[in-house]
Amino acid sequence: MTGMSVEDYQAMMNAGGCSPDGFRSIRDKN
Repeated sequence: MTGMSVEDYQAMMNAGGCSPDGFRSIRDKN
């Protein structure tokens, strides 16, 4: 992870974060 809690990480992604891990999560959902 990135050293932050899952909730903070999800909030960052929802705010438009550009982390590779975020893109992986989006691809997994598809």
